[in-house]
Amino acid sequence: MLLGDDDSALWRTGGSELLPKNTTEIVSITNETIFGPELPEPRYFHCLARVGSSTGMLIGGGSGVGGNRLYLRTTIVYDFDDQSWTPGPNLTYGRMTHSCGVIEDAEDGSQVVVVAGMPSRSSPSIVTLT
Repeated sequence: MLLGDDDSALWRTGGSELLPKNTTEIVSITNETIFGPELPEPRYFHCLARVGSSTGMLIGGGSGVGGNRLYLRTTIVYDFDDQSWTPGPNLTYGRMTHSCGVIEDAEDGSQVVVVAGMPSRSSPSIVTLT
């Protein structure tokens, strides 16, 4: 997810299925890296969407390893102004390796559209941050 008023930094989050992590890093356009806020729990193969100028929504993903892998339905929202995580709305289905994007609508505000991913039976979801 891009950060800053001029999108000059990238927020890198989580780990991989082999090494789930709860760490995040912020990488600037000049390749300087600083540690970001820790995730409430280790995740991987999730999606991250910027909603507004100071909020990021981390969506779904995987937790656990090997035979204990879980497809997460949860979303968590980070507020860079307050430096805090709060639970967001749940997805209809747990999913990982999916894609997401933000739709800005003057009447409805920001909506995050979540599509594809695993397991393949999952249909598109729309989550709204109010």
